[in-house]
Amino acid sequence: MNMKSIKYILIFAVLALSSTVYATYEPNQQKITVNINRGWNLVPLFAWETESKISAGGMKNVDFKYKFVYQQEQNKYVLAEKNGQPTQRDFGFDIPLYASGWVYSEQDGQYSFGWGYPGFNSDHFALSQIKLSPGWNFTFVSPNMIGKTLNDIKGTCTFTKVYSYAKEGGEIRWLPLHQTMGLGESFSNYSVGFGLVIKVPTECHLGESIPAVPQLPE
Repeated sequence: MNMKSIKYILIFAVLALSSTVYATYEPNQQKITVNINRGWNLVPLFAWETESKISAGGMKNVDFKYKFVYQQEQNKYVLAEKNGQPTQRDFGFDIPLYASGWVYSEQDGQYSFGWGYPGFNSDHFALSQIKLSPGWNFTFVSPNMIGKTLNDIKGTCTFTKVYSYAKEGGEIRWLPLHQTMGLGESFSNYSVGFGLVIKVPTECHLGESIPAVPQLPE
């Protein structure tokens, strides 16, 4: 394993050892907290609706100057909000709850949003419910992925490329997880909340990857 791969693993899979906490999942407090960097950040879209479910503190949705969602059919970004105000009522395309999107912040901070609170339906985020279409798909690392590798969550999918977007070496950049998580590294509590961008060749669903049953003898 080269040094570049080791750095990515330290950032994404074992962030607990780092002096900077990038994300935390706190089931007892029913929330997820991610670090926000000045500039663009990839966060779960459902967080835009659930921040009111947690106690006050940290950044709010209104603190983000811009929010963009990805329209896969036309392979383009669409402005969803500007200065906390929606830009349109109907995008003209469906946005699944398990998607992620871009937010632009003019300052560093921490952003917390609810997970597992009373009335929260985690079934919407079950791996088997996450449908990927040919091309790029925006989703995020959920608590359902803790302890699992990319191979564990692929279900019926063939991953061509998998990226996250985070700070590495002082620079915010795309992190090629398909190159650096191929040796058994799994997602941890400190990965939850990170955006994932996955490219697949055909329509498929995430889910448990079941090893092939041995063939009958001749």
